[in-house]
Order: sequence, then C-alpha cells, then structure tokens
Amino acid sequence: MSQRTPMKQHAFDAVNGTAAVSFITAVFSGWSISEWAACAALVYSLILIVDKAVSMVRRFIAWRKAARNG
Repeated sequence: MSQRTPMKQHAFDAVNGTAAVSFITAVFSGWSISEWAACAALVYSLILIVDKAVSMVRRFIAWRKAARNG
C-alpha cells in the first residue's frame, strides 16, 4: 500500500475564495472595474508581504536552531 501524505493547508489557499467574494461584492456594490482592480492589487500586495515575512521568520528560526545546536 502506498502512503498518502496529508494535504497541507496554507492561509493563502483561502485567498482564491476571498478574491471571488470580493469581486462579487464589488460588482453588486457598484464598484467600477478600475476600483476592483485597485482592491485586488492591494490584496495581492499584502499577500506577498505576508509571504515574505513568513519566509524571513522561518529562516530566522532555522538559523537560531542551527546556532544553538552548532
């Protein structure tokens, strides 16, 4: 039997759903396409910033762990 690895869930997996909901909300609230695009760009920029921050924290934790053990 082959073992399956569990699927990892990331916070970024919820972004697609959030983007879809924000698009529908924007359309029904009367936003123009340019306003929605600006909102989408802001959300995407925030996602990139959070991703970079998480990466930096993980590197710091790995460095600290190596410094203790090394």
